[in-house]
Amino acid sequence: MSEGRYAFTPVLSVALMSLALPTAFAQPCEPTWSGSVGVPGLNDTVWRMTVFDDGTGAAVYAGGDFTLAGDVVANRIAKWDGRAWSALGAGMNDRVFAVNAFDDGSDGCLYAGGSFTEAGGVLATHIAKWNGYGWSGVGGGTDGVVYRFCVFDDGTGRALYVSGAFTEAGGVPASGVARWNGTAWSPLGDGLSGEAGPHVEALAIYDDGSGPALYAGGDFTHAGDLEVNGIAKWDGSAWSALGSGVDGGVWTLMVFDDGNGSALYAGGHFQEAGGVGANYIAKWDGNEWSAVGGGVSSTAVNIIPSFAVTAWLGPGSLE
Repeated sequence: MSEGRYAFTPVLSVALMSLALPTAFAQPCEPTWSGSVGVPGLNDTVWRMTVFDDGTGAAVYAGGDFTLAGDVVANRIAKWDGRAWSALGAGMNDRVFAVNAFDDGSDGCLYAGGSFTEAGGVLATHIAKWNGYGWSGVGGGTDGVVYRFCVFDDGTGRALYVSGAFTEAGGVPASGVARWNGTAWSPLGDGLSGEAGPHVEALAIYDDGSGPALYAGGDFTHAGDLEVNGIAKWDGSAWSALGSGVDGGVWTLMVFDDGNGSALYAGGHFQEAGGVGANYIAKWDGNEWSAVGGGVSSTAVNIIPSFAVTAWLGPGSLE
């Protein structure tokens, strides 16, 4: 993966975390930026953040390239409880690109994905889970880097959907995206593929009017034998294309209602979507693509997923 796709100033990402905790909303004042999240913050890039309650209260968890959180040694993943940073055991031996809470039947755990092969000194190939006390592997892991997580029920039960640059999950053939139900891995049809192999970097849930479905974006051209070009929809049983797709890669997906109805927004390295000129960002309304204003001038839109914070909705409602 090209690091340039996601490059941004780590300090900015750390500042955003101060807005995520309940204490931030207890003050009767106008929202402001803060750089005081555990001075001196983190010593390297943050790729992803989420909110998780390990039983001691909701906190922000950050994953990335860093090895220090404040003055605490925290290898690539750390916890901010509103007052201080803390490490999650010995952390990881390489980058963390994804963090997400998921109730896998064991009272909820924090899942982390990335390029690492160990978590807390335990073998965990590209994906691991933290139960508040220690790390463990996840069903044998994947044979390539994990980039994104998404919790979704496609009709077969609530599960953690995992995407990245892999061809197997737990020894099961799964090209670019796989489903973990808490006990076993399963593929999504024939998966996604491209000339450089599977490379799936974005996941989102969107309802185009036919029911919620999983959407995947990345650097791929096919879902099985179907041409999809950078973005595809999984309805629980089959993949489908979004028109003619985009003429490059999709690095981020987000659902938003701009007043004209809910739509799926895609950002990445492309200049056309469905044959329509769209500079690096485009809108899919369930039927067709359209440009978003004049678009943006570069792939700076790639930083959007790095700032995402997931809300804690209570036991059994982890997202």
